[in-house]
Amino acid sequence: MKRFIVKRLGYAVLSLLLLSLTIFLLVRLTGDPSVLLVEPGASKEDLAAVRLQVGLDRPIWVQYGQFMSSLARGLMLADGKKGLMAGYWWLTVLPGLCIMFMVLSANLLGDWLRVKLDPQLRQL
Repeated sequence: MKRFIVKRLGYAVLSLLLLSLTIFLLVRLTGDPSVLLVEPGASKEDLAAVRLQVGLDRPIWVQYGQFMSSLARGLMLADGKKGLMAGYWWLTVLPGLCIMFMVLSANLLGDWLRVKLDPQLRQL
């Protein structure tokens, strides 16, 4: 039993690392993230200052380390909390409600299909 739990935990850690690496690389491959942090029409000096401030001037593996560190410390959640407190609550609540209703609908549909299609339940 211990071996099974350790094996599953190892798979979970590996999956989370691969997921975080995939997200990090997809964000970097879609373009320069510092462009989103400056005003439209900003000068190259402003763009360079933002890159330096955010740490995008460092090597990619150092950036990934910073990304993982911010994940572990929950800094991304703290940034999201600032948006909630600033009055933009609907940006997180509405998508969350949509996801909740989709999951609820899928569960209800799955239960209905199981009752209708399972031969053992039809005999009851």
